[in-house]
Amino acid sequence: MKIFLALFILAAIVLFGAPVVKFTRSKLGIEKTPFYGIMFVFIGILFSQTGLNIFTDDVLLQILPIIGFSLGWLGFLITIDFDVRLIKKIDTRDIAYSLLFSGGAFLAVGIGFTLIFGTFLRGFPQSTAWLLAALSVATSPILLRLMIRKERKRSFKIEQLSLITVLGGILGVLVYGIITCFLEQHAWWRNLGLALVIGISSGLFINMMVIGARKHNEMLLFVYGIIFLSSGLSGLLKISPLFVNAITGIVVANSSLKRSRVAAILNEAEQLMMVLIYVLFGALWSVRLENMKQILLPALIIGFIYFLLRYFGKLFGSFLIKIFSGENTFALAGSLLCQTSVLFAALIDFRMLGASSAFIMNRLFLALFVSVLVAMPAARYFMEAYLKKDFQRNV
Repeated sequence: MKIFLALFILAAIVLFGAPVVKFTRSKLGIEKTPFYGIMFVFIGILFSQTGLNIFTDDVLLQILPIIGFSLGWLGFLITIDFDVRLIKKIDTRDIAYSLLFSGGAFLAVGIGFTLIFGTFLRGFPQSTAWLLAALSVATSPILLRLMIRKERKRSFKIEQLSLITVLGGILGVLVYGIITCFLEQHAWWRNLGLALVIGISSGLFINMMVIGARKHNEMLLFVYGIIFLSSGLSGLLKISPLFVNAITGIVVANSSLKRSRVAAILNEAEQLMMVLIYVLFGALWSVRLENMKQILLPALIIGFIYFLLRYFGKLFGSFLIKIFSGENTFALAGSLLCQTSVLFAALIDFRMLGASSAFIMNRLFLALFVSVLVAMPAARYFMEAYLKKDFQRNV
């Protein structure tokens, strides 16, 4: 009985929440988008075991296919625009910038938390350090869109930042997926091989099915059906659905004649699926109020250190660029904000793979929430500094 109640509540929140997000975003502005997500996380917490106890462990186990599908959809969406042929049109300097910024953040966060979890915070497994490292790579386009809307013009620096942001998001998901394959060190080759086989096969299967699809509804059924099947198979094999469908997205982006139509189908459901991901993340919480003190302090420490290490890594990448090319990119590095949806989706994925306990997840959520709150104004400041001269030159 409780499963039907949980499904009804989940469907109601998603169906009513998506139009609310669309309306409030148009009225209040895109810069508040991360906070819409946090609002739906709290709604999920309200119905979790912490609150009204609707989303119990048994219920969450029964809705695993829905959770896997939402993660698969996000992985597909992130990489569907990654056409390798477009890389030839991207300045090698921009690719180098993206790799240096991402690599700097990845190494700084990974090495830093490996040392911290090995000395001061011993309750966290070493794999958690590299999860945080992978999440530090993904970058958000929110501030970029805000500046374009605010200035009402595009420029070279806007184009440059757009490319670096897109590459950062794709790199983040792929690096995260590869790390999950190494959770079982004795079977990493099996996990990686299966992820590639399922992802590539799903992409090729989508290509074949959409060729004969004349109607929009037919194509929608084929695309979402294959995402659902590949995500379900990934879950059964203990492989990341987020990673598998990211591979599928790359295959479709580089081999399908109807890539733009497939991308449009995914984008149509963006608000619905984002609300679903945020609510599910909150629903996975299981914190008792009497245990909050034990969670709060470690989370605050981890969140602030994560913020510092991520920025240190990106600024170190800028330092290397300064040495080799002489160009000052410190403001550019500072403007690259984490992608909140990827953060939450990866933590859900990590939990579903059995790699993160409720103990770890509760602390990581608060830690990353603190990090996002601190990083938001800092990233805005750096972006305005980075774009200011270029906008003035184009007035």
